[in-house]
Amino acid sequence: MTSDKAPDKIGSLDQFQIALYASKDKRLSACDLACLFEIVDRFLKDKGITRPTGKAHLERETGRSNGSIKESIRRLIEWEYIRVARTGVGTRGNEYLPNFEWAHRIAATIKVEIRERATAKQKRRSGAENRPTSTQKLVGHNSAPLRNLVGRPTAPLEQLVGRNPAPQTYVIPTGDDYVGISAPASAHGLSAAPVGADFEVDTAIVELTVTAAEVDQDDEGTFIYIVMTDDVGGERDDSFTVESQSQRAQEAGQAQLAEFLRALGADMPGDVGELVGKQVHVIGRHGPPKYVPADEWGRRAMRVAA
Repeated sequence: MTSDKAPDKIGSLDQFQIALYASKDKRLSACDLACLFEIVDRFLKDKGITRPTGKAHLERETGRSNGSIKESIRRLIEWEYIRVARTGVGTRGNEYLPNFEWAHRIAATIKVEIRERATAKQKRRSGAENRPTSTQKLVGHNSAPLRNLVGRPTAPLEQLVGRNPAPQTYVIPTGDDYVGISAPASAHGLSAAPVGADFEVDTAIVELTVTAAEVDQDDEGTFIYIVMTDDVGGERDDSFTVESQSQRAQEAGQAQLAEFLRALGADMPGDVGELVGKQVHVIGRHGPPKYVPADEWGRRAMRVAA
Protein backbone atom coordinates (compact mmCIF):
# COMPACT_ATOMS: atom_id res chain seq x y z
CA MET A 1 0.00 0.00 0.00
CA THR A 2 2.14 2.85 -1.28
CA SER A 3 -0.16 5.20 -3.18
CA ASP A 4 -1.26 8.44 -1.51
CA LYS A 5 -4.49 8.39 -3.49
CA ALA A 6 -7.15 5.74 -3.89
CA PRO A 7 -7.54 3.89 -7.21
CA ASP A 8 -9.94 5.46 -9.69
CA LYS A 9 -13.67 4.70 -9.62
CA ILE A 10 -14.01 3.71 -5.98
CA GLY A 11 -17.65 2.98 -5.20
CA SER A 12 -19.92 1.49 -2.58
CA LEU A 13 -18.97 -2.04 -3.64
CA ASP A 14 -15.30 -1.33 -2.91
CA GLN A 15 -16.20 0.03 0.52
CA PHE A 16 -18.29 -3.06 1.21
CA GLN A 17 -15.56 -5.43 0.05
CA ILE A 18 -12.81 -3.97 2.23
CA ALA A 19 -15.13 -4.22 5.24
CA LEU A 20 -16.14 -7.79 4.32
CA TYR A 21 -12.60 -9.04 3.80
CA ALA A 22 -11.27 -7.32 6.93
CA SER A 23 -13.99 -9.01 9.01
CA LYS A 24 -12.36 -12.37 8.20
CA ASP A 25 -9.08 -11.37 9.89
CA LYS A 26 -9.25 -12.91 13.36
CA ARG A 27 -6.51 -10.58 14.61
CA LEU A 28 -8.87 -7.60 14.46
CA SER A 29 -10.93 -6.79 17.53
CA ALA A 30 -14.49 -5.47 17.48
CA CYS A 31 -13.10 -1.98 18.13
CA ASP A 32 -10.61 -2.35 15.24
CA LEU A 33 -13.44 -3.25 12.87
CA ALA A 34 -15.72 -0.50 14.18
CA CYS A 35 -12.99 2.10 13.54
CA LEU A 36 -12.20 0.68 10.10
CA PHE A 37 -15.87 0.62 9.06
CA GLU A 38 -16.35 4.21 10.22
CA ILE A 39 -13.25 5.40 8.36
CA VAL A 40 -14.25 3.55 5.17
CA ASP A 41 -17.75 5.02 5.42
CA ARG A 42 -16.23 8.54 5.52
CA PHE A 43 -14.34 8.03 2.25
CA LEU A 44 -14.92 10.86 -0.25
CA LYS A 45 -14.93 9.49 -3.79
CA ASP A 46 -14.27 12.86 -5.42
CA LYS A 47 -11.22 13.60 -3.23
CA GLY A 48 -9.81 10.08 -2.98
CA ILE A 49 -9.39 10.26 0.82
CA THR A 50 -11.64 10.29 3.87
CA ARG A 51 -13.15 13.26 5.63
CA PRO A 52 -11.02 14.56 8.51
CA THR A 53 -11.60 11.99 11.25
CA GLY A 54 -10.45 12.73 14.79
CA LYS A 55 -10.46 10.61 17.92
CA ALA A 56 -13.47 12.46 19.31
CA HIS A 57 -15.53 11.53 16.25
CA LEU A 58 -14.51 7.86 16.46
CA GLU A 59 -15.23 7.76 20.20
CA ARG A 60 -18.68 9.23 19.64
CA GLU A 61 -19.62 7.02 16.68
CA THR A 62 -18.14 3.71 17.92
CA GLY A 63 -18.86 4.14 21.63
CA ARG A 64 -15.30 3.05 22.48
CA SER A 65 -12.82 4.71 24.83
CA ASN A 66 -10.01 7.04 23.81
CA GLY A 67 -7.37 4.42 24.65
CA SER A 68 -9.13 1.71 22.63
CA ILE A 69 -9.46 4.05 19.65
CA LYS A 70 -5.75 4.91 19.73
CA GLU A 71 -4.75 1.24 19.87
CA SER A 72 -7.12 0.26 17.06
CA ILE A 73 -5.87 3.02 14.76
CA ARG A 74 -2.28 1.95 15.52
CA ARG A 75 -3.04 -1.65 14.55
CA LEU A 76 -4.98 -0.73 11.41
CA ILE A 77 -2.05 1.38 10.22
CA GLU A 78 0.57 -1.21 11.22
CA TRP A 79 -1.31 -3.98 9.40
CA GLU A 80 -1.88 -1.70 6.38
CA TYR A 81 -5.66 -1.62 6.37
CA ILE A 82 -5.41 2.17 6.31
CA ARG A 83 -2.73 4.82 6.02
CA VAL A 84 -2.62 8.48 7.00
CA ALA A 85 -2.91 10.40 3.72
CA ARG A 86 -2.91 13.82 5.38
CA THR A 87 -2.03 14.57 8.99
CA GLY A 88 -4.49 16.80 10.79
CA VAL A 89 -3.34 20.21 11.97
CA GLY A 90 -4.46 21.55 15.33
CA THR A 91 -7.83 20.04 16.19
CA ARG A 92 -8.50 18.85 12.65
CA GLY A 93 -8.47 15.06 12.40
CA ASN A 94 -6.33 12.96 10.08
CA GLU A 95 -7.50 12.09 6.58
CA TYR A 96 -7.08 8.39 5.82
CA LEU A 97 -6.76 6.19 2.75
CA PRO A 98 -8.25 2.69 3.11
CA ASN A 99 -6.30 -0.09 1.36
CA PHE A 100 -8.62 -0.53 -1.62
CA GLU A 101 -5.77 -1.99 -3.71
CA TRP A 102 -5.62 -4.98 -1.35
CA ALA A 103 -9.40 -5.43 -1.52
CA HIS A 104 -9.24 -5.33 -5.33
CA ARG A 105 -6.59 -8.07 -5.39
CA ILE A 106 -8.67 -10.29 -3.12
CA ALA A 107 -11.80 -9.70 -5.20
CA ALA A 108 -9.91 -10.62 -8.39
CA THR A 109 -8.54 -13.80 -6.80
CA ILE A 110 -11.99 -14.87 -5.64
CA LYS A 111 -13.45 -14.13 -9.08
CA VAL A 112 -10.89 -16.42 -10.75
CA GLU A 113 -11.54 -19.17 -8.20
CA ILE A 114 -15.31 -18.99 -8.74
CA ARG A 115 -14.81 -19.17 -12.52
CA GLU A 116 -12.55 -22.22 -12.18
CA ARG A 117 -15.03 -23.97 -9.93
CA ALA A 118 -17.86 -23.24 -12.36
CA THR A 119 -15.79 -24.64 -15.25
CA ALA A 120 -14.99 -27.80 -13.29
CA LYS A 121 -18.66 -28.25 -12.44
CA GLN A 122 -19.65 -27.85 -16.09
CA LYS A 123 -17.11 -30.49 -17.13
CA ARG A 124 -18.58 -32.97 -14.66
CA ARG A 125 -21.96 -32.53 -16.34
CA SER A 126 -20.62 -32.85 -19.90
CA GLY A 127 -20.88 -36.64 -20.14
CA ALA A 128 -19.78 -40.01 -18.86
CA GLU A 129 -16.52 -39.89 -20.82
CA ASN A 130 -15.46 -36.86 -18.81
CA ARG A 131 -16.87 -38.04 -15.52
CA PRO A 132 -14.17 -38.82 -12.94
CA THR A 133 -14.11 -42.15 -11.17
CA SER A 134 -14.94 -42.47 -7.49
CA THR A 135 -11.23 -42.47 -6.69
CA GLN A 136 -10.60 -39.18 -8.46
CA LYS A 137 -10.96 -35.84 -6.75
CA LEU A 138 -13.92 -33.79 -7.91
CA VAL A 139 -12.45 -30.36 -8.56
CA GLY A 140 -14.80 -27.73 -7.17
CA HIS A 141 -16.88 -30.29 -5.24
CA ASN A 142 -16.91 -29.71 -1.47
CA SER A 143 -14.31 -27.03 -2.07
CA ALA A 144 -12.63 -25.08 0.69
CA PRO A 145 -14.48 -21.91 1.77
CA LEU A 146 -13.67 -18.77 -0.18
CA ARG A 147 -12.61 -17.05 3.03
CA ASN A 148 -9.38 -19.07 2.81
CA LEU A 149 -8.46 -16.95 -0.21
CA VAL A 150 -8.65 -13.72 1.78
CA GLY A 151 -5.07 -12.88 2.67
CA ARG A 152 -3.91 -10.17 5.03
CA PRO A 153 -2.43 -6.86 3.89
CA THR A 154 0.75 -7.78 5.80
CA ALA A 155 2.36 -11.04 6.87
CA PRO A 156 0.89 -12.68 9.99
CA LEU A 157 2.74 -11.83 13.16
CA GLU A 158 3.39 -15.50 13.86
CA GLN A 159 5.68 -15.58 10.81
CA LEU A 160 8.04 -13.07 12.39
CA VAL A 161 11.11 -14.56 14.02
CA GLY A 162 11.16 -13.83 17.72
CA ARG A 163 11.12 -15.29 21.18
CA ASN A 164 7.90 -16.94 22.25
CA PRO A 165 6.33 -15.12 25.18
CA ALA A 166 5.94 -16.92 28.47
CA PRO A 167 2.46 -18.41 28.99
CA GLN A 168 -0.01 -16.61 31.23
CA THR A 169 -0.19 -17.87 34.77
CA TYR A 170 -2.03 -17.03 37.95
CA VAL A 171 0.12 -19.16 40.26
CA ILE A 172 3.64 -18.66 41.51
CA PRO A 173 5.93 -19.26 38.49
CA THR A 174 8.89 -21.59 38.61
CA GLY A 175 10.72 -20.86 35.35
CA ASP A 176 13.67 -18.52 35.04
CA ASP A 177 11.83 -16.43 32.43
CA TYR A 178 9.19 -15.26 34.90
CA VAL A 179 9.63 -12.06 36.82
CA GLY A 180 6.32 -11.82 38.65
CA ILE A 181 3.15 -13.67 39.52
CA SER A 182 0.77 -11.77 37.27
CA ALA A 183 0.08 -12.47 33.63
CA PRO A 184 1.41 -10.05 31.01
CA ALA A 185 -1.00 -7.43 29.75
CA SER A 186 -2.93 -8.37 26.64
CA ALA A 187 -2.37 -6.72 23.28
CA HIS A 188 -5.59 -4.78 23.71
CA GLY A 189 -4.54 -3.09 26.94
CA LEU A 190 -6.77 -5.20 29.20
CA SER A 191 -5.23 -6.74 32.28
CA ALA A 192 -5.72 -10.45 32.64
CA ALA A 193 -7.87 -11.46 35.61
CA PRO A 194 -8.97 -14.82 37.02
CA VAL A 195 -12.38 -16.10 36.02
CA GLY A 196 -15.01 -14.84 38.42
CA ALA A 197 -13.07 -11.74 39.47
CA ASP A 198 -15.19 -8.68 40.17
CA PHE A 199 -15.35 -6.08 37.41
CA GLU A 200 -14.79 -2.59 38.80
CA VAL A 201 -16.74 0.28 37.27
CA ASP A 202 -14.75 3.50 37.18
CA THR A 203 -16.90 6.00 39.09
CA ALA A 204 -14.13 8.40 40.10
CA ILE A 205 -14.95 12.09 39.77
CA VAL A 206 -12.21 13.82 37.76
CA GLU A 207 -11.72 17.57 37.44
CA LEU A 208 -10.75 18.74 33.96
CA THR A 209 -9.66 22.16 32.76
CA VAL A 210 -10.56 23.37 29.29
CA THR A 211 -7.25 24.04 27.51
CA ALA A 212 -8.49 24.58 23.94
CA ALA A 213 -11.79 25.46 22.31
CA GLU A 214 -12.55 26.35 18.73
CA VAL A 215 -15.24 26.25 16.07
CA ASP A 216 -14.48 24.05 13.06
CA GLN A 217 -16.26 22.71 10.00
CA ASP A 218 -16.29 19.56 7.95
CA ASP A 219 -18.57 18.15 5.28
CA GLU A 220 -21.13 17.21 7.93
CA GLY A 221 -21.56 20.70 9.37
CA THR A 222 -20.20 23.05 12.03
CA PHE A 223 -19.01 21.83 15.40
CA ILE A 224 -17.26 23.07 18.55
CA TYR A 225 -14.13 21.12 19.46
CA ILE A 226 -12.98 21.09 23.10
CA VAL A 227 -9.73 19.80 24.63
CA MET A 228 -9.56 19.27 28.41
CA THR A 229 -6.63 18.34 30.65
CA ASP A 230 -6.59 16.70 34.08
CA ASP A 231 -4.22 17.48 36.94
CA VAL A 232 -1.56 15.03 35.70
CA GLY A 233 -1.55 16.23 32.10
CA GLY A 234 -3.87 13.62 30.61
CA GLU A 235 -6.00 14.91 27.75
CA ARG A 236 -9.68 14.31 26.98
CA ASP A 237 -11.52 15.88 24.07
CA ASP A 238 -15.09 16.27 22.92
CA SER A 239 -17.00 17.89 20.08
CA PHE A 240 -20.53 19.22 19.71
CA THR A 241 -22.35 19.63 16.40
CA VAL A 242 -24.12 23.00 16.35
CA GLU A 243 -25.16 23.15 12.69
CA SER A 244 -25.83 20.21 10.39
CA GLN A 245 -27.83 19.25 7.33
CA SER A 246 -29.28 16.51 9.51
CA GLN A 247 -31.79 17.96 11.95
CA ARG A 248 -31.40 14.94 14.23
CA ALA A 249 -27.61 15.34 14.38
CA GLN A 250 -27.94 19.06 15.03
CA GLU A 251 -30.48 18.60 17.83
CA ALA A 252 -28.36 15.87 19.44
CA GLY A 253 -25.22 18.02 19.23
CA GLN A 254 -26.93 21.05 20.72
CA ALA A 255 -28.31 18.93 23.57
CA GLN A 256 -24.79 17.62 24.29
CA LEU A 257 -23.44 21.18 24.23
CA ALA A 258 -26.11 22.25 26.71
CA GLU A 259 -25.08 19.37 28.99
CA PHE A 260 -21.44 20.46 28.76
CA LEU A 261 -22.30 24.10 29.55
CA ARG A 262 -24.40 23.02 32.51
CA ALA A 263 -21.41 21.08 33.82
CA LEU A 264 -19.31 24.23 33.42
CA GLY A 265 -21.98 26.29 35.15
CA ALA A 266 -21.77 28.80 32.32
CA ASP A 267 -23.75 30.18 29.40
CA MET A 268 -22.52 29.97 25.83
CA PRO A 269 -20.07 32.87 25.35
CA GLY A 270 -19.85 34.95 22.21
CA ASP A 271 -16.35 33.57 21.63
CA VAL A 272 -15.73 29.89 22.43
CA GLY A 273 -12.18 30.84 23.38
CA GLU A 274 -13.63 32.24 26.60
CA LEU A 275 -14.27 28.65 27.73
CA VAL A 276 -10.51 28.08 28.08
CA GLY A 277 -9.48 27.94 31.73
CA LYS A 278 -12.88 26.85 33.05
CA GLN A 279 -13.21 23.64 35.09
CA VAL A 280 -15.62 20.79 34.60
CA HIS A 281 -16.12 17.50 36.45
CA VAL A 282 -16.62 14.15 34.72
CA ILE A 283 -17.27 10.59 35.87
CA GLY A 284 -14.46 8.16 35.09
CA ARG A 285 -10.82 8.57 34.12
CA HIS A 286 -11.13 7.32 30.54
CA GLY A 287 -13.49 7.23 27.60
CA PRO A 288 -16.01 9.79 26.35
CA PRO A 289 -16.63 12.39 29.09
CA LYS A 290 -19.73 11.91 31.27
CA TYR A 291 -20.31 15.37 32.67
CA VAL A 292 -21.46 16.13 36.20
CA PRO A 293 -23.75 19.20 36.30
CA ALA A 294 -22.17 22.04 38.26
CA ASP A 295 -25.11 22.28 40.69
CA GLU A 296 -24.96 18.53 41.39
CA TRP A 297 -21.19 18.73 41.91
CA GLY A 298 -21.74 21.54 44.41
CA ARG A 299 -24.19 19.40 46.39
CA ARG A 300 -21.75 16.46 46.35
CA ALA A 301 -18.91 18.68 47.59
CA MET A 302 -21.03 20.01 50.45
CA ARG A 303 -22.01 16.48 51.52
CA VAL A 304 -18.34 15.45 51.57
CA ALA A 305 -17.40 18.56 53.58
CA ALA A 306 -20.15 17.84 56.10
